[in-house]
Amino acid sequence: MWNARPFVRILLFFLSGILFATHFALLDLFSPWTCLALTSILLLALLVVSIFIRTFAQRWLTGLIMGLTFTSAGIMVTLFHSQSQNKLQINSSTVYLSGTITSEPLTTNKSVKFILKPVFDSLLPLPHSGKIMTFLPKDSASQKLKMGESVSLYGNISNPEPPLNPEEFDYSFYLKTQGVEKLLFVKQDNWQPVIHNSRGKVREVFSRWRKYLLETLQKNGLNGEEYDIAAAILLGNDQLIDPDTEQNFVAAGAVHILCVSGMHVGIIFLVLNFLFGFINKFKHGTWIKNLLIFILLWAYALLTGLSPSVLRATVMISFFILANALKKDYDRYNLLAASAFLLLVINPFLLFHVGFQLSYSAVLGILIFYQPLYRSLYIKNKIIDAFWAAIVVSFAAQLGAFPIAAHYFHVFPVYFLLTNLVVFLLSYLILGIGFSLLLISWLPFLPKLLGTILAFIIKILNSWVLFIARLPYSQINDIYFPWEKVIIIYLLIYFSYSFIVLKKWNSILPLLMTLILIFTFDIYRNYHLSKQKHLMVYAVNQHPVIGLVKGKTEVLLTDSVIISEPSLLNYNLNNYRIKQGLQNKILDIKKLKNSGLIRFNNQNYYILNPNIKHYPALNDKISLFAVIYWGNKYISLKKMAQSFHFKTVILTKPMPIWVRTRIAKEAKSLNIRVIETHKTGAVEISKKNKIFSKNSLEN
Repeated sequence: MWNARPFVRILLFFLSGILFATHFALLDLFSPWTCLALTSILLLALLVVSIFIRTFAQRWLTGLIMGLTFTSAGIMVTLFHSQSQNKLQINSSTVYLSGTITSEPLTTNKSVKFILKPVFDSLLPLPHSGKIMTFLPKDSASQKLKMGESVSLYGNISNPEPPLNPEEFDYSFYLKTQGVEKLLFVKQDNWQPVIHNSRGKVREVFSRWRKYLLETLQKNGLNGEEYDIAAAILLGNDQLIDPDTEQNFVAAGAVHILCVSGMHVGIIFLVLNFLFGFINKFKHGTWIKNLLIFILLWAYALLTGLSPSVLRATVMISFFILANALKKDYDRYNLLAASAFLLLVINPFLLFHVGFQLSYSAVLGILIFYQPLYRSLYIKNKIIDAFWAAIVVSFAAQLGAFPIAAHYFHVFPVYFLLTNLVVFLLSYLILGIGFSLLLISWLPFLPKLLGTILAFIIKILNSWVLFIARLPYSQINDIYFPWEKVIIIYLLIYFSYSFIVLKKWNSILPLLMTLILIFTFDIYRNYHLSKQKHLMVYAVNQHPVIGLVKGKTEVLLTDSVIISEPSLLNYNLNNYRIKQGLQNKILDIKKLKNSGLIRFNNQNYYILNPNIKHYPALNDKISLFAVIYWGNKYISLKKMAQSFHFKTVILTKPMPIWVRTRIAKEAKSLNIRVIETHKTGAVEISKKNKIFSKNSLEN
């Protein structure tokens, strides 16, 4: 098996190198040139060993050196890629920049954001490798910007903020995987377009074509929700999708259709392969057909903006097209590994893109499970057989991808088979009719007819998705799948498949052991969660949030804004809530009795309410473990010390700088420790009365 799949082995070692480089702080400690020298030495050693060691008993040494070589290569490529991005040397907080827009501008509620490749600043030339995520105020001018255009800007520049709460999404690392180093916020009228001729750049030409095709859809009867969905499915323009609509697609297990993905590229490949099938009859027809399909697939990838999902799918299919053109026997797993290896050599940080992981896991699921499952049931009727094939493809892809999807999204769509059976058929119709409309848009009458038909089919799609999403128990929420459990679930899937489908009876023992391992994991976790008891001071922008955790219940003390819209906390706290198995109860912090004095874990805390203006002097001062200070008003610690005895003050994140500075100065004179959550991150006070934060440990 391994001899026929050399790229599978190479990929595994290369992946280990990428993971080693990113998870052991090597990106900042080691030089890529050192790794290049090490890789070269290992390659030389591999060559020498391959020449002089030929006995079967000693072949393990060749494999070991090969593994070390590609592991070192993975580290080297990651270091080179990381250090080539980190070249933006901007020390000022405000800067004048001129640069080129390298991504499709995305319009949000209040801003237009895009990735800028800077050319120069007000003082020194800038290198061309670093990129900046830029935010402009949303107006008619900023919404007209296109990829490839040049702009001059003046604004506030900063580093992306690392996550300050446990399990919070690491936006700074995500930007790093995109090659983005800085954030630039520009105020109204502090930017202007620069005259720039970009007609010669291929991606920018395709960007203009994409805009023209989107306008063509609008001119031919697609408006509102139908236009939004058509633009997303056909051309990858998913910016306008309503959040409620997107949530319905998530619940139904069909969200993949709203972005141009591997499924779309696969459908287009099948359609082109069918349309050009007649070319096989001619001399060199196979080469000509595969070349045409190759060119058209890459043209479509460019037309959709060359998004990561389309790029992955196009590279994968290109490898299969090449193998077919050469008319050579090939191993599908080896080709899949080769395509992944090529993409990771170009950008090793693709490994950490959710889409990359889901794409390859879904395709791997289809390669492993489709044929045996499909052949397990023989159906004579061709129509029913086609439906059976669609069900098996959807099920195989879901088997491959759902553990990773559950890890990231904590949701499992229960009726995904029912959804995708219809969605797969409608996708063919939408793509076929949609591209036909775009190709004949210059004709009279017919484009309008196709536009009406397309809008009707999209309404059927949306109605079906809405119906599935509203069925009882349409999704399982709050699934907690750490990577350890993801691996165990994959083992369970494999052993179950081997035992049930392949009839390998020796799989029963590892299957039972895997089930026991899962049950043990869940029992231990539930026991651990039932014993947890701690106080959390979260770091949330603009809102004080304090959590009192006991068992699987968390009482959140916060303000009226969060009480009216609890979803505002999802980004910061939802992953932590799911990990800890918590059910939240939200209370208004201003309605606390005893003027903010609470007792938890046998300790007193005072939540300082800025509306309280009088602290009576007490003969017997109340002993506090900590004062939790929130609000935008300064209240004297000396005055509080007349009523309370305390040695720790915790400052919540929504607080002006001048208030922080004044409190810190006063606390120093009183020998009081100050913990600022905007620096340390969320603060946890355990039941043993130890203070932990994301970035430090206080005893």
